[in-house]
Amino acid sequence: MVEISQTFLYYFGASIVLGAILFFSVKKLDDGLEKLESFLLTSSLLGMIGLAFAQVILRNFFNTGIEWGDAFVRHLVLWVGFIGASIATKEGGHLAMDLVSRFLPHKLRKPTAMFVDAASAFVCACLALASYKFVLGEKEGGAMLMPGVPNYWAIIIIPIGFYLMSLRFATKILEDIRALFGRASS
Repeated sequence: MVEISQTFLYYFGASIVLGAILFFSVKKLDDGLEKLESFLLTSSLLGMIGLAFAQVILRNFFNTGIEWGDAFVRHLVLWVGFIGASIATKEGGHLAMDLVSRFLPHKLRKPTAMFVDAASAFVCACLALASYKFVLGEKEGGAMLMPGVPNYWAIIIIPIGFYLMSLRFATKILEDIRALFGRASS
């Protein structure tokens, strides 16, 4: 079983808080990350479609295929899913419990949204840590995705994706605080 030190947990939590403050303060960083994510998302999607198409052609017309192709496509689906989830979190397009907030008084909507964002950031951070432990276990296992590429390289997107979602939820809390106090002062 892979253990994570308490020092690592402190640094991990601090990186989310400081990262959220940085993303909140320097909007160009968050926008730059979104551009990188969009590029990776597009590249992964094109790679996934191209490799799956090549597999179909090779199997149907040449009775062969790329041995590691199917596993690679499955891992690209993970990349597309987690990168897309991070972008959706930034844009507010993630799954949300909007029904409750519709019935709340207007004064309670922002604090409730902040609580939901804080809970979401916490859950995503916990999932990032758990998936990080999973990746470390895969690294110790030594499985290979394809020749020369360890399996853990392909699944590293899981903790990274959850970390980015946690960071984006934490940034959203800061934006909600600014909106809450900006409205209160006017």
